[in-house]
Amino acid sequence: MQYSVETSGSEDVRHAVADAHAAFESGVWSRAPAIHRSKVLARLSRALEERIPAFAELEALQTGRTIREMRAQLGRLPEWLWVVSFFWLAGTS
Repeated sequence: MQYSVETSGSEDVRHAVADAHAAFESGVWSRAPAIHRSKVLARLSRALEERIPAFAELEALQTGRTIREMRAQLGRLPEWLWVVSFFWLAGTS
């Protein structure tokens, strides 16, 4: 398995923050109904869960940690997103 990871600098970060701010201000996310945002987070959670083995392998190569350790750590991300989407939805009802 071979990966290519691009480097970025402060200008890239500034652009990313500006784009995120513009998206927030546009209302595409910030004014979307809570149920919609919750569903988006749930889909993201499932997509992450499917890719954990590949992410774990990449992180193990990058950090020198074991794949088992990285799977355990990364395995919590989908769970965290489910919890966030649940509380987001519950907090708006």
